[in-house]
Amino acid sequence: MLLLPWSSQYGATTVDWNTAVTIDISGFPPHAFDPATLGPLLSRHCSIQTYQFIKSKGICRIDAYTLSTRSIPKNGYMGFQYQKVDGVRNVVFPVTMKTYLYSEAPKLEEEPGGLDAPVEKTDSVASWDTELGYDREVLEEAYDRQHRANMRLERSGYYGHANCSTFLFLHHFF
Repeated sequence: MLLLPWSSQYGATTVDWNTAVTIDISGFPPHAFDPATLGPLLSRHCSIQTYQFIKSKGICRIDAYTLSTRSIPKNGYMGFQYQKVDGVRNVVFPVTMKTYLYSEAPKLEEEPGGLDAPVEKTDSVASWDTELGYDREVLEEAYDRQHRANMRLERSGYYGHANCSTFLFLHHFF
């Protein structure tokens, strides 16, 4: 293997990500709490160091390095593709990303049981779902069913096929 030093002669640019940040991502359903979804969502914007899914709050907390806190978009979309007989169904969820300097991030309570802890009920009055007239318990049941179905597919090895894939994309708002 031939090793060459970095050079701008080949059109390369070097950018150092030295700013430690904490990112709280909210807006996606519990069955999407999977480390595999984080890289495609954020890899263009930061280098993920640690992550924690906090189901009781519906948040994923990430510690990362980036150029600046402004490098992380505030809004985006995360979607899943499911094969149908006559095409593909795309299910898209809006996500919100709140970025803090690592040293200034608010503390979050640790969730007993970690990743597999059940989703806890909250007394939240105003939420996007309730404003649209959706019953939260019905949505939680649907999310749980979808999660169980996804786990069965994953165990069967079906996710490795091209007809069932996950896609993620961001939509920037400046």
